[in-house]
Amino acid sequence: MSSAPYTLDRIQPLLEEERRPLPSRIRAYSWLILQLRSATPLPFTCWLGVGVLQGLMVPFQLWASSHLVNAVQTRMDGQDANPWWWALAMASALAGGRLLAPMKNWSEAAIYERGLPAVEGRLLARATEVDLALLEYQAFYEVTRRIAEQADQSLKGVLKAFNELIGNSIPLLGAVLIIAHIDWLLVLALFLPLLPLLAEALRQGGFVWEALHQQTRDRRIAHYIASRFSDRQSAKEIRLFGLADELIGRWETHFMATRKEMRGKVTRASLRLQLGGTFSDIFSYGVLIWVITSGFVETNAADITVLMGAFMTIGNLSFNLQQAILDIGKYSGFASDVRMFLALPAVFATDKVTSLSERLLTPIVLEHVNFTYPGTTTKVIDDLSLTIPPGQTLAIVGENGAGKTTLLKLILGLYRPDSGRILLGDRDIQDIPVAERQALMAAVFQTFSRYPESMIENITMPRNRDDVELNRVIQEADLGHMVEDAPEGLKTILSPDLGGIDLSGGQWQRIAIARAGYRNATILALDEPTAALDPLAEVDIFKRFAQISSDRTTILISHRLGMTRLADRIVVLEHGKITEDGSHNELMRNTAHYAELWEMQSRWYR
Repeated sequence: MSSAPYTLDRIQPLLEEERRPLPSRIRAYSWLILQLRSATPLPFTCWLGVGVLQGLMVPFQLWASSHLVNAVQTRMDGQDANPWWWALAMASALAGGRLLAPMKNWSEAAIYERGLPAVEGRLLARATEVDLALLEYQAFYEVTRRIAEQADQSLKGVLKAFNELIGNSIPLLGAVLIIAHIDWLLVLALFLPLLPLLAEALRQGGFVWEALHQQTRDRRIAHYIASRFSDRQSAKEIRLFGLADELIGRWETHFMATRKEMRGKVTRASLRLQLGGTFSDIFSYGVLIWVITSGFVETNAADITVLMGAFMTIGNLSFNLQQAILDIGKYSGFASDVRMFLALPAVFATDKVTSLSERLLTPIVLEHVNFTYPGTTTKVIDDLSLTIPPGQTLAIVGENGAGKTTLLKLILGLYRPDSGRILLGDRDIQDIPVAERQALMAAVFQTFSRYPESMIENITMPRNRDDVELNRVIQEADLGHMVEDAPEGLKTILSPDLGGIDLSGGQWQRIAIARAGYRNATILALDEPTAALDPLAEVDIFKRFAQISSDRTTILISHRLGMTRLADRIVVLEHGKITEDGSHNELMRNTAHYAELWEMQSRWYR
């Protein structure tokens, strides 16, 4: 039975935006609004309350204007009436709206500063907590990148659309109530053509989001190509090989492909709404003129003034409301993505990394482990069993695609096997709390992160600084000269874009090695850790690691078989299975695959 936390059936709804029903998206949009409220309850309540009050100012002014007209007419007829009270009421409403604006601006800024980052922070955290193997599944990877890259802009769009919804629906409803006070038939004349327009706006917004969903890949490619022109590393090749015209052409292809389709979607949506709105306005004003001129509804000068003002106000508000509903339909797709993404199990969730100082070495045991990447059918690891005694240095070798890095990630608990078990001592690695597992292990991968931070932060992050340990790993990684030559020593920023310095590939790898050594983990994994170094420097680095790994279990992957001679034991991997197992001398006595690989590589150095 599979122990993997996901199946393709379970994540498929997240991958198929176009199949999600619109009501489900709208519920997700409402849910996301509530998440913003939960993150900033006081500012959000204030922002919403002020929005409602500002919206009520419009119908209040219409209501006051009707009384003002009545008072003026009465005064003109020679009767006792005081229009100044109603004029004062209208002026107070205008002043109140202006006085409420700073409060709304403050609360809105608080939501942008705290609410949006809170939700975006949850998305970033969940991106590091989901099953790592899913990121190898292209469809899921595209969704993850789309959510991460569009989170900031889309969250602002969600809030803006909700603001427009409140800002236009409240005064619209207020104006409707005033019209209803004169006659309910006028309300029907107003809303009969408006309701299908709002439904169409919501549907068109959904179409716009589906187009964005389908354009994820083209947008990412266009953004990547554009970023190469301002990248220091790419600038050399662009100039040397004359790639500018070719890259600009490819950028235009991907960029214009997305813009052309989106322009068509937006134009069609706008045309439908404009034609519908024009028909609605003609119908409504026709009914209004008929009511006034036919005497079907008894009206006076004040009623006519209110009706004219209300219908003009409602025309503008209904158009703005359509745009808000269209945006809600658009961003409801994003909200649906967010809700589904945050609902995925947090496989790697952890509170903090615990101390390693008292950890005891334990054997690593793999029992009939199988693993297949999501979306594929070929086993990358096939019924593999292996025991690594505590403190042993194990080298894993094999040709490209043999499954070496996948096996290493399984041992580190980064991937979960489809079946079988991986034990640390007598505990299944998946049953060990993530924080404890992180404290047990350290690794240097072939592709490692280069953080735009100081040298010391690149080594020690996220642990507190320990000068004794720091000096130890600087010596072991042979970083002493580099630290001395750096302008600000360990405080030097390792990013030329931020005014710091750049490092060579080999220097960055020494930083990555020091980062792994600083953790003082009991299990150390090295996946092509010195690929950017020359062979002599590589052997020197590994010898340094060999000196400090006497009380650790070390797992090494290297294409340079000269490194494997320093290992206690070597296993050869072919098609996800172990085909050879022994020391270097033992395997060289055979005429099998390891001896052939060794002989082929050794010819280059003769």
